[in-house]
Amino acid sequence: MSRSRALERRPKNDSPEMLYSQIAERLRSALGETNIVRFAKEAGISKTWIYDILKGEPASIAIISAIAENLGYNWRWLVTGEGMPSKQWEQTTTLVPRLASSPTGRAKELTTTGQHMLFATQLLTELGIAPTEAAVFSVLDADMAPILNQSDDALIHLSDQRLSQGNLFLVGIGSKVTIRRAFSSDGGISWSLIAERQSAQQISISAKTRYKIYGRIRWIGHRL
Repeated sequence: MSRSRALERRPKNDSPEMLYSQIAERLRSALGETNIVRFAKEAGISKTWIYDILKGEPASIAIISAIAENLGYNWRWLVTGEGMPSKQWEQTTTLVPRLASSPTGRAKELTTTGQHMLFATQLLTELGIAPTEAAVFSVLDADMAPILNQSDDALIHLSDQRLSQGNLFLVGIGSKVTIRRAFSSDGGISWSLIAERQSAQQISISAKTRYKIYGRIRWIGHRL
């Protein structure tokens, strides 16, 4: 994508004022505690241009690109918010895709939403999850409250689908995608998937209930 076309990729419902306000917010984050006057002088960029951008005023891609390059940031991120802000972020963080349930016939399957959540790469390493095996799912119900509430984010280890005692799993039950705790009373010979809410459906793996294990929950992010 050429730099001249970067602004054309903004969503149609975003006004130019909103776009420049978002650029200002990202630039403010990138500058941090940087002395703007000193930075502008060393970079050969007018400090007035920088202050204008920070006030949400329009700026050319060339100016924004020059500022980003001298800060060590990705100009594309600065303009659109897409991708990683810098090489340092690429080395220390990972964008994990968000999944959502989508009806496909009689049952619901998981599909990518096109959105992502940022995680420290070190956290995934400590959890033993490869970035390609990770996904985030936003909880749709209160079946596991108060452990998991509606709209909480859950990090899913997609390749960990083997039931284990007491652990939480993202499962498909008929036409519903939800989270349940695995429980076995006979050492793993038979399993049940249970909820915290007593009125929620309990699943016996030995029964003929239609179900699918999508992966194990390894991290929970609560909404405040």
